[in-house]
Amino acid sequence: MSNSKYPVNPVLLVDDEDQFLQSGSFALRTSGITNVQKCNDSREVMKLLREKSFSVIILDLMMPYLNGDD
Repeated sequence: MSNSKYPVNPVLLVDDEDQFLQSGSFALRTSGITNVQKCNDSREVMKLLREKSFSVIILDLMMPYLNGDD
């Protein structure tokens, strides 16, 4: 078990609004979480989840193509 208070795997931010991705990423980085990946296309998220592990996923529930319930 790691002694770090920050997640080992990246935090994934998912939103179709670039303003949220930028402000969310800034807030996480300011608090010390530097391993942040952003995605603005819900169709791309499923591919990312198959390829990588994430410590936390913060997502918009209402996006084009797929929503947070999918």
